[in-house]
Amino acid sequence: MIAPQASVGIVGTGLSMADAVASLDAREHYGPLVAFSRRGQLSRENLKGEWPEWALAPQNAASARLWLHHIRAEVARAAAMQLPWQRVLDEVRVQGQQIWQSLPLREQQRFARHLRSWWDVHRYRIAPQVADVISRRQQQGSLQVLPARLAAVSPHGSQLAITLRLRNGALQTRVLDHLIVTTGPAHAALTRSQPLLQSLSQQGYIRADALGFGIDVDSRSRALDQQSSPNSRLFVVGPAARARFGELMGLPQVADHAADVAQHILTELHIAQAERCPSSAP
Repeated sequence: MIAPQASVGIVGTGLSMADAVASLDAREHYGPLVAFSRRGQLSRENLKGEWPEWALAPQNAASARLWLHHIRAEVARAAAMQLPWQRVLDEVRVQGQQIWQSLPLREQQRFARHLRSWWDVHRYRIAPQVADVISRRQQQGSLQVLPARLAAVSPHGSQLAITLRLRNGALQTRVLDHLIVTTGPAHAALTRSQPLLQSLSQQGYIRADALGFGIDVDSRSRALDQQSSPNSRLFVVGPAARARFGELMGLPQVADHAADVAQHILTELHIAQAERCPSSAP
């Protein structure tokens, strides 16, 4: 139980952090909060009210940089029509898998290294009422958001002492009552994260993808083994397969992906059954 006056540190500054702050605020917490991540970026606010959809202009260049320029131009075009940037990003999200799969591995790696964090904070947006809580707490001075890494944690009596390494290299120590981790799963270490996946990896049945997003799969979502051969009995569904498919974090995309994989399996089963039991000629 976190007392209303408790000092709280939060690792991560994304959607889960925003939800944690809103939950604490709803429980009448007023103590100091410090949230930190490598870049210290907050998720942007979602749309208020109804807005017309946006039709994204065609773009065929297989380059992360050119796509960035194109999306910025589309945002400017939308702004000239008094439409919010969120509508442009919504349409990019709809086309996300197609765009991602059109990029060669080198461009995907460039995106992951330079643009992923910017995409995440614009793609995964917070509800307006939660954004209001974040803004109010920042204005009151009871929420501080820092670009920093966690360098060390040590006991300090009944509290915790954390050492943060800021972007400029300076070290800063905070004494906290609680520390909340909101960074989500470590997809880069997914194949080592639990006994089943670790065993499959050690036996060579699965492997990590080249981007550190999860598990390597082929275009039909079959797991690839250490020799790059697909396993027709082992499928990966959802975020762990996003290195291949791209946009696979939101519920609609995960559900559609699961449905596609299930339909493929059913089709394969029907074909196999027909081959084993061919119908007799009339």
